[in-house]
Amino acid sequence: MKTEPSNEKQPETPLPSPTDIPAIDNIYHQMIEEIEDYAIFLLDINGTVINWNKGAEKIKGYKKEEIIGRDFRLFYTKEDQLNKLPDEILKEAAEKGRASHEGWRVRKNGSLFWGNVVVTAIHEINNGIKGFTKVTRDLTEKKEMENNVITGIVDIQEKERKFISDELHDNISQKLAASKLFLELAMDECQSKYLQQGRQNLIQAVDEIRNISYRLSPSIITNLGLSEAISALLDNINQLNKVRTEFHYELGELEINPVVQLALFRIIQEQVNNILKHAAATHVKIELLEQGKLLRLLISDNGIGFDFNTVKKGLGLQNILYRAELCKGSALFTSSAGKGCLLRVDIPLSADNAMNVA
Repeated sequence: MKTEPSNEKQPETPLPSPTDIPAIDNIYHQMIEEIEDYAIFLLDINGTVINWNKGAEKIKGYKKEEIIGRDFRLFYTKEDQLNKLPDEILKEAAEKGRASHEGWRVRKNGSLFWGNVVVTAIHEINNGIKGFTKVTRDLTEKKEMENNVITGIVDIQEKERKFISDELHDNISQKLAASKLFLELAMDECQSKYLQQGRQNLIQAVDEIRNISYRLSPSIITNLGLSEAISALLDNINQLNKVRTEFHYELGELEINPVVQLALFRIIQEQVNNILKHAAATHVKIELLEQGKLLRLLISDNGIGFDFNTVKKGLGLQNILYRAELCKGSALFTSSAGKGCLLRVDIPLSADNAMNVA
């Protein structure tokens, strides 16, 4: 006998009433567990992972049984761990109730993603802290779009610099050189102090244009390499007799991507200009080193120093941060009043940044 399907509406399982606290708690925890777009998990007071949702597994790559009981600091890059960034985030959350940060984070497979992190302290009844909640969003796509925009702006800047540099070198310098030649011919026929002074002015103008052209587009990087380009930059600075510079280059046979080389040169150029303008320093030390899987740039001075958290973030400082970031690296300023400044730039020696190691 054929049974017709019933049109009667099947009874739904009702949601618990507001007074049914245990059932609501169960649904709440299940909701957190099922969320996939956010990594949401708990840390104990020391930063040990004590639970894990599906979003955390999707974003960070660890299964629940692989990560519970382990230190959350492993989600941070080696540089951030050395700089105690995870500890600073927990400390801020403990003191202020909440801390947020954006930066490169590390997945289980070692790849990096750009994470937006919010850590919130969990308080006991007596207001003591018993742990933290940590919510992470993967904003890599958004960050890559921003970086593409910044990269486009940087590329335009470099093209404009090269155009102006070529124009100065190939056009204006040649006209000035021709004018100098005519003056010298005129001086053969007529000795005049005015002609002599005009010749000296032209010589100085040609030299200055060459320096400007070099600063705008350091072709020496392509022709002779990064070390020679930095040395030439510092030689020009030493001629000013304002500071004494020291340069150490220890990269061995490491071959660096030309884009990274230009970024490093521009960072050095920018920071040295900042030192000359604002630091009142007498000594500047620059070190470019290979540190394990990192390319490390150190620029230190003995100037008056500053508070990075309160100083106005001008275009120069922003350019340094942007250029380091575009190479998947980081830039850290350490400074205090009267104790100079140390800029440390760390760039990972990935396949993109280091072409090969001989």
